[in-house]
Amino acid sequence: MEDRADRQLAVFLAEIETIRRYSPQTVRAYRSDLARFGRFCGPLFEQPVQKIATAELIGRFLAEGRRTGDSARTVARRASAVRSFFRYLAREGLLAGDVSDLFPSIKLPRSIPRYLTAEIMIRWLESIPEETLWQTRDKAIVITFYSTGARLAEVAGLHWGEIDFNRREVVLHGKRDKQRIVPFGDVGVAILTKYRDLLSAEFGKDRIVSREPVFLNRRGKVLGVRSYSSILNKYFAEVSGGSTVHPHLLRHTFATHLLNGGADLMAIKDLLGHVNVGTTQVYTHVSGTHLKKTYNRAFPRAEEESK
Repeated sequence: MEDRADRQLAVFLAEIETIRRYSPQTVRAYRSDLARFGRFCGPLFEQPVQKIATAELIGRFLAEGRRTGDSARTVARRASAVRSFFRYLAREGLLAGDVSDLFPSIKLPRSIPRYLTAEIMIRWLESIPEETLWQTRDKAIVITFYSTGARLAEVAGLHWGEIDFNRREVVLHGKRDKQRIVPFGDVGVAILTKYRDLLSAEFGKDRIVSREPVFLNRRGKVLGVRSYSSILNKYFAEVSGGSTVHPHLLRHTFATHLLNGGADLMAIKDLLGHVNVGTTQVYTHVSGTHLKKTYNRAFPRAEEESK
């Protein structure tokens, strides 16, 4: 039976990975969340998809997560995965009507992204030496994240042919393989040039041609995605008293520093590769907090008078 839910799920996951080119992280999250939904459905998941397309079943699945202590954000993520699967089924003609009607409304508190101050960023970058190839690589990784606001998958998938050293630009391949061109500053160009020269001396000039990946491990192979966080934290711990960072934190820092520096919100949206400006507007809350603190430092009595 080709309309069985379990079989259609396998086709859906293959489509988002190979045709729609979702990021590896997104595919893993969808696979995990939808496998959980399949286990919840039990034998129904081996029946035609119409059997699982009920608001009552979906509501019980999402409610189970809250009962077992999952956060509202986790439950919302699962709802998004199931909704995407059902929309695929509707496109294939296996479900009729608007599948949105099957899902309860889940409201999330609007969180303000954490970011690093300019002072911390300077201390962090200054703490990373450039004496060896691998130290230089590590510093180049930090600067690439910070200078471009790139996602982890975008940096991990970067090739030498996508860096224009003369124009100081880098081509990033975002979600669903959408491309965008991001300016790259003099500091970034300098460290990547040094890394490229050291890499060429170590592994040969054929490793720095257009089609070759930029960031390699010590064996000369492409650096694994999981290695990036450990590289960032290796040096950050020295300037933060043991605090940790993750690649997306540098994306938040990039956007916040641009906004605090007076950059236009629509320009930041394009640099980040956001589809709509609503996603980018969260950084205006961060910037507003920064401006208030700056004002209160400049006018100490203002905070007292406002109480």
